[in-house]
Amino acid sequence: MFNVKSLHPQCPNALDLLHWMPWFNKDPDGTFAGGHPDQGYLCTDPVAVTEIMGAAKQCGFDGAFVDWYGFDRIENDATFVMLKVCEALDLKFGLVADPGMFDLMPSGMAKQDFLISQLLRAGGAYLNNNAYIKDENGKLLLLEFSIGGVNWPAIVADPRFSQLHIVHENSGFAWWHSSPDNPVQLAAEQNVYIPSAFAGCTDTSSWGKNLNRNIPFNNGQTLLSVLKAIPSTARFIQWVTGNEAYSVPGLTVGEEGTGFLGNILKAVGLSAKYPKVGILPIGTVFDAAPVVLPTLARRRAERRKVIA
Repeated sequence: MFNVKSLHPQCPNALDLLHWMPWFNKDPDGTFAGGHPDQGYLCTDPVAVTEIMGAAKQCGFDGAFVDWYGFDRIENDATFVMLKVCEALDLKFGLVADPGMFDLMPSGMAKQDFLISQLLRAGGAYLNNNAYIKDENGKLLLLEFSIGGVNWPAIVADPRFSQLHIVHENSGFAWWHSSPDNPVQLAAEQNVYIPSAFAGCTDTSSWGKNLNRNIPFNNGQTLLSVLKAIPSTARFIQWVTGNEAYSVPGLTVGEEGTGFLGNILKAVGLSAKYPKVGILPIGTVFDAAPVVLPTLARRRAERRKVIA
């Protein structure tokens, strides 16, 4: 059976964490929320999520980071389900604060105040849970996906959040790209690594690099070389993204952003039970054909257009 840890033997103590998108839910009218396709499971269904994360555990994953959209929305219901599943399966759990949380910010409220209110509520709901991911110093690892317009240093200095280790995805993350002119990009002090080139990727202006160059998938060899470059001291490897799938106008079928969840389900013999979950062709890693997908940032941007 496939085991993700076999891909980075040099850092056996690193936690492999599945990036989970809590998107696959139904609105009250029965349609799928946010225009996302029917994947044959709901992120709010604890039975399905338990089976899926059980499969991930069999494949060597240690838990999940959930894209978190704040409270009072169906994605938060799904986030709470994942927390309870991780507890039950003895897996780790963490949050990636997404700027989508501001969609429900009350009119006239400052972003800083709204973010603080969400983080304070998260303390009781998520952060104080025993399953929550901690760094090497015992601080709670909170990731944030390019949330702008707030004073992060003030939040870090706020004694109410002294237990948090906040990692800024737009600068603190190491997006590992392996190509002749871009061997590695590393923020070692954060000790969080993302093998984002698992299916090929593109540097775009959305990441502030303005390089607009494609990094070839190379039939799985890009991912393998990226994983080999992660140092032995790595603590966390975040796999972007585990269960992502799109039905977005303007994107071709080959660009829909299917995550590698289908590959995990296939590895444990559950493909027939979840036939709508796409199986990502990720080359020699999972013995399939090559494909190049758009960046996570672009796909998220496309999703926001659909929702708007």
